[in-house]
Amino acid sequence: MNADTWTRTRREFERLRALAPMERERWLRAHEPGDADSVHELRALLTADETDDALLDSDAPTLHTAWLRNREPHAAIGSEVAGYRLVEVIGEGGSATVYRAEGGSATVDRADGAGSVAVKVLKSEACSPGLSKRFEQERETLTGLDHPGVIRVLGAGHLDDGRPYLLTEYVAGESIDMHCDRAKLDLAARLRLFVDVCRAVHHAHRHLVVHRDLKPSNILVDARGQPKVLDFGVAKLLDPARDPLWTDQFGRGPLTPAYASPEQIRGESITTATDVYSLGVLLFQLVTGASPYAEPNSQRDALERAVVAGRRRSPRDAAQLGVRPAPPTDVAAILERALALRPGDRYASAEHLAQDVVCFLEHRPLLSRSEPWIRRATSFARRHPWTMSACAAVVLVLIGTWIGTERSLRRVMDSESVAWRAHASAVSSTNLLADLLERIGASAIAGEELSKLVSETEAQLTELADQPEAEARLRMSLARLERARGQLEPAERHAMRALELSRNTRGLSWNETERCLAQLSELRALRGDASSIELARERVDLLAARGDTARAAEARRTLEKLIERFASKIPADAAPSSPR
Repeated sequence: MNADTWTRTRREFERLRALAPMERERWLRAHEPGDADSVHELRALLTADETDDALLDSDAPTLHTAWLRNREPHAAIGSEVAGYRLVEVIGEGGSATVYRAEGGSATVDRADGAGSVAVKVLKSEACSPGLSKRFEQERETLTGLDHPGVIRVLGAGHLDDGRPYLLTEYVAGESIDMHCDRAKLDLAARLRLFVDVCRAVHHAHRHLVVHRDLKPSNILVDARGQPKVLDFGVAKLLDPARDPLWTDQFGRGPLTPAYASPEQIRGESITTATDVYSLGVLLFQLVTGASPYAEPNSQRDALERAVVAGRRRSPRDAAQLGVRPAPPTDVAAILERALALRPGDRYASAEHLAQDVVCFLEHRPLLSRSEPWIRRATSFARRHPWTMSACAAVVLVLIGTWIGTERSLRRVMDSESVAWRAHASAVSSTNLLADLLERIGASAIAGEELSKLVSETEAQLTELADQPEAEARLRMSLARLERARGQLEPAERHAMRALELSRNTRGLSWNETERCLAQLSELRALRGDASSIELARERVDLLAARGDTARAAEARRTLEKLIERFASKIPADAAPSSPR
């Protein structure tokens, strides 16, 4: 490394030291593809910086033991375990080493389709009775779980030196947070992946197993996009008979402070609520791109105090730090409940947490809280866009109709529309005629009174020259009234004028035309005029064209009677054809 490279590396090292671990790791991942050597050097420097012990502070035997400890995992490469050849170290913890192995006769269904398996071997210095028993218990734990989201156990046994090993399926994937970032998954895709994790954890809970160390590195996503929950080595069985003296042997037990629950850090009872809290931290990180806690991981005591006290960043602030959009209100509400300090205030199970996330994805109200009606209505509209679009269209039509009617009524009041004034005049004329008929029925000298009222009504016709709708309706009423008086000639005159107006006025419907035809046909038939047949035929054709079959049949019978009645008065060559 030349001087310039060292200067640049040192400058980057000092800058990274000041960052929180999440931001530091994000920077390293972003720059690793372009400059892998520098990133490797920086990781080594940062790791050494976080180590409390200095190399020269140890004596020779201690250094030799440490050298052997570091050499042992790699020295096993190439050896065979249960018919599988150890190929490489893929993971290492304080008590065990995980290898990828190839070969063997077992057929394993994996996403990558290769013949690899994972072999977890307990380290020599960790072969105490307590840890060996715990390792055996992990095998028992995983053997009882059968879920696509939980790593499967394929076998177990002991090496020649007595160390236990565990044979599991090999997951060729990456941690869930790296997978989301590399694939640039949007919020919905991240949440769907998280739901799968919750249901895998819930499966473990149903078998009385609490993972108690859920974090991104223990959740891998394979090539098919299926998340797999790994490392049940620190799982706590809720069955006391299968979990003897765990708390007494290990105190509060191994944990990762950044993902541990407050009761876990305090050394209190571990329940399924512990995993719900860890899932909440995971969801927070997937959604915002940052940890809920501001304290760096290297400051363990400060971090644990923050967890116990509930000192967390808000999702909005964390999203700004992670350069992400602020999460929606419902997602923030889900995080708030999952990360509640008291276990009883969290979701009752991992499945309940998953259900609320699904509710958000499907635009339904969250099950964990009551929603105001406006939010429920909004959620319903988002779930049923086509139905709501149709309803909205109907509402808009109704509103438009109402507005149009309201405006029309105002126009009537303000005399701004001739058409609506004609309608109002027609209504007034009809009311006038009704009053007239009532006065006729109550009058002792109906003849004189009726003639007077008819004359008064006919005098109004001259004022309706620009209101054809009102004039037509009024003339039809006068025709009926004159017919009742036996005045067929004036009745026919009014009926003819009404028919002419109904045919030429857009404001009058075909129903008015049909009534005019019926009325005029009857009047001419009473006067013995054979032209009533053509009027009746026109009425039949009009009803048939409008699809009114019942009234058309009745009108056709009337037409047949007229043809039969006037058959002797009409010359054979001029007689109209029989109705169809």
